Amino acid sequence: MYLGGFDLMEPLIEKVKQFYGLTIHDWDIYRQGTWLMTESGPYLLQSAPLSYRRKRKLVQEIYRVLKTKHFLHVARIKQTIKGQEGFVYGNHLYYITESFFHCRPPKMNDNSQIAFHLNEFHYATATFPTKWLYRPFRQIARWPELWDRSLDRMAQNRDFLADQFGEEDVDAMFFILHYTFLNQLGETAIRYLQDADYHQVCEEAAIKGMITYRRLNQDHFLVGHEGDMMFVHPFEWVIDVRARDIAQYVKNQVYELGWHPMGLQQFIASYHQLAPLSREEWMMVYSMLMMPVKFMKRIEWKCRSMQNKMSGDEYFPENTDHITEEELYLHEKMLHYFPDLLEEATGIDIPRVSWL
Repeated sequence: MYLGGFDLMEPLIEKVKQFYGLTIHDWDIYRQGTWLMTESGPYLLQSAPLSYRRKRKLVQEIYRVLKTKHFLHVARIKQTIKGQEGFVYGNHLYYITESFFHCRPPKMNDNSQIAFHLNEFHYATATFPTKWLYRPFRQIARWPELWDRSLDRMAQNRDFLADQFGEEDVDAMFFILHYTFLNQLGETAIRYLQDADYHQVCEEAAIKGMITYRRLNQDHFLVGHEGDMMFVHPFEWVIDVRARDIAQYVKNQVYELGWHPMGLQQFIASYHQLAPLSREEWMMVYSMLMMPVKFMKRIEWKCRSMQNKMSGDEYFPENTDHITEEELYLHEKMLHYFPDLLEEATGIDIPRVSWL
């Protein structure tokens, strides 16, 4: 996960030395974080939003559960000199985990191995204790509620952009023109979820794994020189069912690499062979694929940035990553072909959406 350019890293490296008492001989920037070579071996420096500090006890508990299940593929967090899991610098929480001496990001042909370790991870967290302490990070059985809120915010953002920009802003105009389609996708995703008997399936699926990533993608894995693999970014864990990880991994791989059915089929088939998902769980996966979260978040970021700027407050830097017709087409293509790909990979036939 990118932490900043080389010119911004030197002060952060000094903070690492200060908080961990390490001598850093070399460092390099990866998408997963910043690789550090120290006198005591290699580490990976990672960041998380400052609010994620509240996850400290959750992360500790997950590590404890994984240790009792002998799951060894999660990079362990190194504590600071004062025995903390990380340190605050600017508006972020920074922490370091163990790493490989020589590492690389995963490739598409690593999908079978990723599926294997992901299944092991889910299995190891199947008995996770659901204490009230972790309620803020529980996503189980909350998808319809959270998606309804997202659709409400999207409608508010449409009204704001229509009032403030009209045809003067390319992104605003694109969003306004495609709002009906995006809203229809979201409403269809919620109905599809309900047709899958979502709440009942959540109860049944929880015994097959209760910890997932917020938005799983290839940046959450680190591959060593000999093909060993580690999970990184533990502060992005949430309490949810495995369908979330599978949907997010498929969606993010399509967004980044395009529609490559062979690689996706390899991932889906490999996971399903190890621990088959029910038809209803695959319907949950498809419903999450439908939700146009990527487009909604870009517009929300733009609206929040401009609203703060207009009020004279400190505002978010505007996202220069514009929404394009090609991205929307790719999203629609994924939804059109996924049911066929799933049936070919698993033999499971999920309901099609006629207009996709």
